[in-house]
Amino acid sequence: MESAKIAEMQKVSVVTGAAKGLGKAIAISLSRGGYIVVVHYNASKKEAEKVLSEIKKVSPFAFRNLTAIMV
Repeated sequence: MESAKIAEMQKVSVVTGAAKGLGKAIAISLSRGGYIVVVHYNASKKEAEKVLSEIKKVSPFAFRNLTAIMV
């Protein structure tokens, strides 16, 4: 890939456990750094919504997700 095309690509991050604690801090930090952030959570839907609202103040491109992530 040409370096110009790579520079134009949007950065995306899936942050597991993003509703609380360290995951929340990482998700918010990445959004401030220009990443599209997927806020993944397990049981903390209300907290995930709060994180999502905070991220959307910085970036309109943020999503929440409640699914199993398998590697």
